[in-house]
Amino acid sequence: MNENSFFNNLDKDLVIEQHKQNTEIILKNPGKVRIQEKDFTDIFSDESINRDLAMVERFEEKFENQLEHLSRADIEKIHDGEKRSEILEIMIASDGERYQWMGKNTRSNLTSRFDDIVNGVDVIYEFMGDNEVANEDNIDRIALGIDASRNSDVYALEKKLEKNVKKIMNLDKQKLPEVKYFQSAINKDFRGKLTTIIPVIIGLDSDHVNELMQLCAVARTLSDPKVFENLKNLDLDPEKRQTKLTEQLLKHPAQVVFYRQVVTQLNYYLKLLKDKNDPNSELHRNEINSILNKVQKIKEEKKDISITNYSNDKVLETIERITT
Repeated sequence: MNENSFFNNLDKDLVIEQHKQNTEIILKNPGKVRIQEKDFTDIFSDESINRDLAMVERFEEKFENQLEHLSRADIEKIHDGEKRSEILEIMIASDGERYQWMGKNTRSNLTSRFDDIVNGVDVIYEFMGDNEVANEDNIDRIALGIDASRNSDVYALEKKLEKNVKKIMNLDKQKLPEVKYFQSAINKDFRGKLTTIIPVIIGLDSDHVNELMQLCAVARTLSDPKVFENLKNLDLDPEKRQTKLTEQLLKHPAQVVFYRQVVTQLNYYLKLLKDKNDPNSELHRNEINSILNKVQKIKEEKKDISITNYSNDKVLETIERITT
């Protein structure tokens, strides 16, 4: 091995190790946690909940069994992808709300493991208009599927988009997603099942996930009182570091990506539904227009935020290529 190859491999190993450390930091301090099925015993029977949990367990066992014929390297690659997606879900739900990536009136919830696996919904976004009272008449919701594709692999994303179109159009007996276990982050009185939610996919490619993960991991580290005090004792000005990092996350270009992904898919759905006159299509159009009215107000909030190099994000490029 020549000297250049040695140092290139060393750099690669150091980057991988840093990504692992960032992952562990975020998983230990997610900010938001998944909705727990067992918190809904006042709504669903123990039998129903246990049946759902057993279904999740069977799915996870089946998934692991399907990996047995793969090489160790391939299995590790798949698990890394799963973990990357989980981290992106946490960042979108937790950091996204904290730093208002989808506007000041948007709230989010990580779904239960059951709804993630069985119903294919990772996060619920809830939108409310300015100066509105929190009730079910003025809250709009979308069901997010989160995608953290490797830069060279967009096939799975294309299939997800195709499936969502079938749900919107009610093709091949596909229906809009539902969420069985839900607790509204806006209307605390609303708990239970959500039905016919408009599905949207948002995400980033792996390079941008890793970049965003670095910032979010450092933000969590600086929020640790012990770390903060140690930096202060070393005259490293943790307050200044925190202020700079908060500004970076408040103006992070990922939010422009997410906004564009949501809007382009919603507009695409309206285009597909334009000439359909059945009652379901009319309901879908009304719901999508209501969501768009709220979401498009976010554009004014974000007008000074540049998308920078995130304009070439592979997930964004794929979504806009298919929906425009």
